[in-house]
Amino acid sequence: MSKNKQLVITYGDKQYTLEFTKDTVRKTENMGFKVRELFDYPANNIPILFRGAFLANHKWLQVSVIDEMYDDLPDKDDLINKLYEMYNEPIQALVGLEEDANKGKKSKWEASF
Repeated sequence: MSKNKQLVITYGDKQYTLEFTKDTVRKTENMGFKVRELFDYPANNIPILFRGAFLANHKWLQVSVIDEMYDDLPDKDDLINKLYEMYNEPIQALVGLEEDANKGKKSKWEASF
């Protein structure tokens, strides 16, 4: 079972599990997503964020189907906030911001300046 936050979308008679991993965050950024511009340029960034959430479990799903799903979904404000939260989780793990990030670590670093 995944430790990442997940969101399940039911579209028609199928269910889709959306989530982000470190790898899919990177791929989403390579698709042109810029988290700092999410709300400044929503027409560009929100569709990319939504599409990126499918990469972990449904990477072969056609973009046109993903876009149809997005257009059909209610409560988009809450959905976008959840996607943003899911996107940030692997980033926090990457930079060590999660709780207990240093517990059990064998490595450490220090600066001489």
